[in-house]
Amino acid sequence: MFFQVRASAVAVSKSKSRALVIRKVTVIDGTGHAPFGPVDVEILDGIISRLGTDLDAPGATEVDGHGKTLLPGLIDCHTHLPSVPGSVFRKETDRSLRAQQLQQMKAYLAAGVTTVLDAAAPASLFATVEGFAKETTLPRFLGLAPFLTPIDGYMASAHSRSETLKDLWPPVRNAGDIRAMVSQAKTLKPLGLKVTEEFGFGPFKVWPVFTDEMRKSIVDIANEFGTPVLVHSEREEEFSNALKLKPYAFMHAGFFDETPSPKILEEIRASGAYVVSTVGIFKMMNLMWNREPFKDPWLKLLVPENQLATALDPSITAKVVEALALQNKPWYAPEFISRWFAAFFVNERANVAQLESSKRAIGLMFRAGIPIVMGADAGNWPVLTTMFHGVGSVFDMEALMEAGLTPVETIQAATSRAASMLKISNLVGSVEKGKVADLVLLNSSPLTNPHAFRDVDLVFKDGVGKTPADWLK
Repeated sequence: MFFQVRASAVAVSKSKSRALVIRKVTVIDGTGHAPFGPVDVEILDGIISRLGTDLDAPGATEVDGHGKTLLPGLIDCHTHLPSVPGSVFRKETDRSLRAQQLQQMKAYLAAGVTTVLDAAAPASLFATVEGFAKETTLPRFLGLAPFLTPIDGYMASAHSRSETLKDLWPPVRNAGDIRAMVSQAKTLKPLGLKVTEEFGFGPFKVWPVFTDEMRKSIVDIANEFGTPVLVHSEREEEFSNALKLKPYAFMHAGFFDETPSPKILEEIRASGAYVVSTVGIFKMMNLMWNREPFKDPWLKLLVPENQLATALDPSITAKVVEALALQNKPWYAPEFISRWFAAFFVNERANVAQLESSKRAIGLMFRAGIPIVMGADAGNWPVLTTMFHGVGSVFDMEALMEAGLTPVETIQAATSRAASMLKISNLVGSVEKGKVADLVLLNSSPLTNPHAFRDVDLVFKDGVGKTPADWLK
């Protein structure tokens, strides 16, 4: 079933200096508490000022919330903002890439995502976002920097980075490189640094990872600069290695072809580290074979037309499959063999199996008491044509519910718990007095409609409310 995003008939004031009241709305406040309402929510100067029944607010702009559900603005804790899906298959100019990067940030707002964390932010991205913010309203932005990967490691080559990630932090040779990069990144005020612990996505170990000596150097330097360590790892062996880095968070739940053991689950729980879901990756990848979701007006609204055209081109899909097979081949395997067998290993059946495995793992992690937060990993590799920004955030939340989290638990993972991970709980993450009015008004309830996150009426950023279509203008 598909859901049309409706243009709101309500004229919402763009001035923060005037009061606005959302009347008789059901609230899921993001804290994990049960929904409540109908209630009135007052916003004054971009801040939630009151919650109550039949609030007296003369002169305030009013929004009819009857039959609708109000949530905190969603927080995506794993994005790659410079990356434009499918761009390597189009003749893109720098101007075109920049325009799409801006549009992608608007797509997050249109999807109800009011805060984003770039999980491997080049130094240039901080300046780019600052420039965009002078032109228009954007989601709140945080970044991880530097990105630390060894020589010949995951995402170390110019080929894997392509044009949109060409200025990603260089591969690390020694502890001196780490110190220099962490020192440089501190001026950008990142949330933390990112370390790769990735052998390869297939059955073979195709990339080197850091030695224990280098891991110790990373921990020591991170402690010296007061910089949290966040880690890319996806398999049990990689998680085990990553725990030596004393991580603040794992940027993937992983386990797309295995099940986490009770031992590793307890070790992750005992570490206190957050785990970012990224299960939505496989839902996004499934779009390469399952074309039915492209009929959904919600998806067509969020994704630029040129990206849709590339994603729907079967000849380009074949090239993506081939590229994935080549990226994950062992060094001793001839390229022509990998090309020949690509479709046998990268296909819809395998993708669905990986999705189910990852959902099983995230469910086990959640039930083990590991703090799960939402993050889609949209734009993770520009060769992938369907890693759509904004769309992935919603896909990830739907995957969390499919993994066994209740709608209220899923919203908590995408709001208050995500805000805690990003250390911005004083500002956002819940619907309560004194918080910034970053809010999402849904036309239906996620308690009864698993696709309610696709049916957005209004998104509020700093108290300014617009329809999804208007945020994209």
